[in-house]
Amino acid sequence: MLAVVVVPAAVWGLPVLLQTSTSRADIERLEALSEWAHNLSSMLGVGVGIEQAVTSSLRSAPAPIRPEVARLVARLQARWETVAALRAFADDLDDATGDFLTAALLLGAHRRGDQLSSVLDGLAAAVRDEVRVRRTVDAEQARGRTTARLVTLISAAGLALMLLTPHSDPYRSGTGQLLLFALLTCYVACLVWMRRITSTPRQPRILAVDQP
Repeated sequence: MLAVVVVPAAVWGLPVLLQTSTSRADIERLEALSEWAHNLSSMLGVGVGIEQAVTSSLRSAPAPIRPEVARLVARLQARWETVAALRAFADDLDDATGDFLTAALLLGAHRRGDQLSSVLDGLAAAVRDEVRVRRTVDAEQARGRTTARLVTLISAAGLALMLLTPHSDPYRSGTGQLLLFALLTCYVACLVWMRRITSTPRQPRILAVDQP
């Protein structure tokens, strides 16, 4: 019967298609990068060097990026070159916004000027603006995902009840099974399409590791 195939597939596949978006974690990570950049800007503004500022920032580093900042500090304390440590930090973050922040730090490490503080402050403000926009978009998308979960739950319950009544007899024949499979396939295709259009595309990195 079709149920032998459909039920296990639904148990495995529907939670994946209807799961909560990962945008919230991405937004929290962006917010953490903005806060960290602002903290660095404050430290650099009083004449502290990049290496010392980064090391001191570990104490107040936001949780979403604390492991990456800790590894950066460990590399600096292990006497890595600042440029190499920062590039490794960018690879640890593996994020386009993280690359912009790291690029500003790399530029500051090369030039050792007094403009890095203002650059980081401006970058932090830009990221905060992006966070506000992303939160608004995610809230709108969440409504669609919630509606899809409710519709799917109601449809599954209705289908299960129908299969227990004589009204499901036409779907027990070979032709009926094919028709039911086609309808279920169309519904799953709609869920896949909805998930695709509500996902935030990953932005390309500017400091990606060169491929061999």
